[in-house]
Amino acid sequence: MALANLLSVSDMTTHYNDGIGGSLDVYKTDVLAGHPLLYYRMDNPALTNPSPSFYPTALNFGASPVNGAYRSGIVPGGVSGPPKVGLGTNTVAVPINGVISCVDAGYDPLFNRTGTQPFSAAIWFKSDPADGRLQTVMSHGTNWAMNLDGATGRLVWNVNSAGSVTSMGILNDGNWHFAVGVYDGAFDYLFVDGALNISAAATGSLASDANANLFLGGNADFTVVGGNEAYFAGALAHAAFFTNALAATDVRHLYDLASATPTISLARSGNQLVITYTGTLLSSTNVSGPYSTVTGASPPSYTTLPTNAQTYYRARQ
Repeated sequence: MALANLLSVSDMTTHYNDGIGGSLDVYKTDVLAGHPLLYYRMDNPALTNPSPSFYPTALNFGASPVNGAYRSGIVPGGVSGPPKVGLGTNTVAVPINGVISCVDAGYDPLFNRTGTQPFSAAIWFKSDPADGRLQTVMSHGTNWAMNLDGATGRLVWNVNSAGSVTSMGILNDGNWHFAVGVYDGAFDYLFVDGALNISAAATGSLASDANANLFLGGNADFTVVGGNEAYFAGALAHAAFFTNALAATDVRHLYDLASATPTISLARSGNQLVITYTGTLLSSTNVSGPYSTVTGASPPSYTTLPTNAQTYYRARQ
């Protein structure tokens, strides 16, 4: 098949000469005269990265008086979150690109656990299965870290001088998992998806890393690009840090709450209607909504009168 716009030797010589020494835009004219299917000039204006002061705030809903920051390269809420109804209606997560982005959760002296001080770190994560590096899911410098060993696909709960435990199963499978690392001063525990995965006796006490920030999707002490970086490749959601050792029942309760489907039923009791439900009771005067929280309602039941105006009820976690 013949090419209708096959460039001759003289065409290519003209392009080259006009490109290095021709008048303004003559090279562009030469190229377009050949009717190319593609011609990208790559002449967009230079991109100026915004000041970090314009980055969104990673809001902390816990007791510590600090908020975090989404680092450059992150799109907050840029991917779907864990498909669990109990986590609420805003089921989105933050994507971590594995190269230079993470969430800086800030500094609080309480993040730095020392000696035999108990603590727990919990997070939902979904990894990119093809990435074989050692990646940090959640950490406080060299004080403690939850790492994903991409070479083996296993999660490592590492409290450094106090020991470490490695998951019994492969977790870089592209699925969402709920991981909780616990240190109670005597044992290291790793819970996965609500159940104890592995535990071991601690090998010592916790060593301080007093100046580190808590990172989600990275480690404050391992940020040299092309050197010792440990950024996570995947997505993260619902990270929490506790200054106590969560019991197995606590971890199971959190997982079950996330996974639970709320229930609702209606029955008549005398001249009243009793709505029995789990989660939060919502109501609307229109079946398609909008629905709002019922003031004064607290589970497991709410009582109303059948003579009231027509109202539609539903429950959510």
